[in-house]
Amino acid sequence: MSETEDSNWGQLMTLAQQGDTQAYNRLLSSLVPYIRNFCIKKVSYLNIAEDVVQESLISLHKYRHTYDGSKPFKPWLHTIVKCKAIDAVRSRHRVISNELQNEDGLSQMSAPEHKVTEGMDVLELLKKIPEEFRTPIELMKLQSLSVDDVATKLQLSPSAVKMRVHRGLKLLKEIAEGNIYE
Repeated sequence: MSETEDSNWGQLMTLAQQGDTQAYNRLLSSLVPYIRNFCIKKVSYLNIAEDVVQESLISLHKYRHTYDGSKPFKPWLHTIVKCKAIDAVRSRHRVISNELQNEDGLSQMSAPEHKVTEGMDVLELLKKIPEEFRTPIELMKLQSLSVDDVATKLQLSPSAVKMRVHRGLKLLKEIAEGNIYE
């Protein structure tokens, strides 16, 4: 998207906020293909991407009053679309998980976690994830340091430490389950 397109969208949204319905219609017409392409790249499934487009347009309409005309339009739009895409992917994951759990009354998702890593060396698994995730996990989980202590030691915010530990543990689980090939 060009800078002039972003500026044009911002101007159209500002006019729409002032009650110009023609500007709002032009804005929505020009945004739909852009949002659709963005969603297809992020979500991969066409039917889900179309749902995300619709949900994004609804949110854009609902929160149009929050747009600040002195700031670029594109980051504001991307925030809305990304949130809707994430919601759609999470929702789809929940549906698939529920379908798997309810199939034949068996729960394929609730296998005991100790079986996943049975016979695997946790330290060997840790070596397979990037350093940015490994170090906070080692400090918090193996050395029993607090989030604040790890944050100070690594010169990160406590939120960044929590995020890295969460993502690192998720990576470890995926590697242990064989979902990621090293």
